[in-house]
Amino acid sequence: PGPAVAGDQAKKDVQFWTPTIIQAKVAPRWSVQFDGQIRLVDNVSVLRTAIARPAVVFAPGGRLTYTFGYGWIPTLHPARSDKHRLWQQVALSTRLGGWSIQPRVRFDQRRLPGIDSLSFRLRGQLKAVHAIAQSSRWQLSISNEAFFTLNDARPSPLRGFSTNRAQVG
Repeated sequence: PGPAVAGDQAKKDVQFWTPTIIQAKVAPRWSVQFDGQIRLVDNVSVLRTAIARPAVVFAPGGRLTYTFGYGWIPTLHPARSDKHRLWQQVALSTRLGGWSIQPRVRFDQRRLPGIDSLSFRLRGQLKAVHAIAQSSRWQLSISNEAFFTLNDARPSPLRGFSTNRAQVG
């Protein structure tokens, strides 16, 4: 066989992610939230990942929010492993025409299976949301998020760009 090319390793897969977010105000500028998810892969036939992310949100006024949280991410398939992370996030919410524009920056400190040191990751996301009709609850959402690992946590992940996640829905 000839040399392998990156395209040979690409896998087509239909996935289904079910994010559920619960948020409750606990003081004038403070709230708590819980983000829970399950992620089905292999053409929506296998439960691969579950996510539990409790957090505290501070909204000082205006359009900025600061969020501080913990994430527990058990991977169930193909083998069981647990990831743990602390994370901090700064998010802005603004409007441009009929669009809600939501940039955010998140910093993760991750404890990964089989890695002795912490992995530090920076995530930048830009999201735009637009109502499909004036009185509709249906919305169009477009987002892009880039992931950058900031240190070498051997044997992996290595420093640099690691992932790009683009979504339309």
